[in-house]
Amino acid sequence: MAYIRVSKVGGRDDDLLSPELQRHAIDQLAAREGITIAEEFQDLDKSGRDFTKRSVAKIIQGIRDGKWKYVVLWKWSRWGRNMRESQIHLGLVEDAGGIVRAATEDFDPATTMGRFTRDQMLLIAQLQSDMIGDGWREVHAKRRRDKLPHGGGPRFGYTYSKRNGYEIKEDEALLLKNAYERYVAGEAHRAIALEWTAAGLKTTRGTPWTRVKLALTMDTGFAAGLIRERSDSAKKRGKTRAIWAFDAWREGKHRPIISIELWEAYVARRKAQAEMPPRVRTAPLALSGLLVCGDPSCGKPMQAHYGGRRNYLRWVCNTARDEKTHPSNIISNPRAMGLIMGWLAKNAEGSLDVTGEARRIEAGRRAKGEAEAYAATIAALTVKRGRLADLYTDGDIGREDYREQKVRIEAELDRAVTGRAAALARERASGGFVREFRTLAEEWSRLAPADQREALLQVVKRIVVEPGLFSPEKLRFEVVWE
Repeated sequence: MAYIRVSKVGGRDDDLLSPELQRHAIDQLAAREGITIAEEFQDLDKSGRDFTKRSVAKIIQGIRDGKWKYVVLWKWSRWGRNMRESQIHLGLVEDAGGIVRAATEDFDPATTMGRFTRDQMLLIAQLQSDMIGDGWREVHAKRRRDKLPHGGGPRFGYTYSKRNGYEIKEDEALLLKNAYERYVAGEAHRAIALEWTAAGLKTTRGTPWTRVKLALTMDTGFAAGLIRERSDSAKKRGKTRAIWAFDAWREGKHRPIISIELWEAYVARRKAQAEMPPRVRTAPLALSGLLVCGDPSCGKPMQAHYGGRRNYLRWVCNTARDEKTHPSNIISNPRAMGLIMGWLAKNAEGSLDVTGEARRIEAGRRAKGEAEAYAATIAALTVKRGRLADLYTDGDIGREDYREQKVRIEAELDRAVTGRAAALARERASGGFVREFRTLAEEWSRLAPADQREALLQVVKRIVVEPGLFSPEKLRFEVVWE
């Protein structure tokens, strides 16, 4: 079998060593030696220093199963750039009865000189990797002195150019700042990510937002004008990119999007959430993350404040209070809860828009049908891909024909998977599991604050608080199926 690895780590020029170039050399050796290439494994964008995320274990298992005997590489550096790990995995191959050969550095490992020469090539591969690592450490040290991040990749909320560096991208910056404020107010990453994806927003890589992707973006602290790093002791904890894995924060050269106070509040809640068992990671207040300011120029989440001689709870728009950009917007928690209970009771009596409810149910049914159809398509394409691999392995179709058909099938599979995910999201958004208002109204007084919040999230996306004096119209409810 043929093994191809391309590491696109900057500075190694491995991106020039295309799979086609490597396969050409492998095919030449196979033709000279009468070796049949039964299968090809490609590890693209994978480092040679780490074997854990590569296909080597599958290759060794294939030797044990009798699928192939020879593993043919382009050069020994493709096997690995870590001498210790390379030797361990070569030993596993040989113990299984296999032989690893390099097309352009072909030495007989059965001889003493062959093994010696092979090991020298593996040592040279590690030496090259170590020297590149030394160079990058010097580059990173300079970038630290210049208050720059390690790499110049894209960052959500900013545009980047070599000439001007990172500059704030206003539309994305507003979204990102709002996400920090909503999280601090009690909302979850998942809810924000679902909302962004439903609105068609994409990550810097052009992929839909998920809870993990949003959390990783916000955890960097880049929006607060910071650049994160890990000390040597922190690196020993693993390669996780979560916020608690970093213990060094330095000031960056770029302009911040959020204040350091908002960042510190975010970090505090993030770490507090991480320390809680999953079953208790809930907001302490029934309205956390649900109330937003209704001023046309604002729309930001309302914050919980305790004050007065009785230390009562009220919800405040901090923008109006601190920046004075629009009229004051405050509502006490008892009054907000009273309006909400009245709204629930009114809808429980049957004043809910029946036409809107019917449209919601029908939309959910259509989405469910689409999801089921996509699931059937995915199953059929998966079987088709397996049959194609069998035809190629048996020699019934050529390599080029196999590649063309495989690319076409995988493109159709990707479209089906994306379509099914979108249909499932529409089914959830239709409110297929929304409680009846009558049941919700009856249970309301018996629910804990966290359960009240979860119950409200089943029927409302958010509750808009209009600025000005208190009135029965101060709250405006945006239900999930609107």
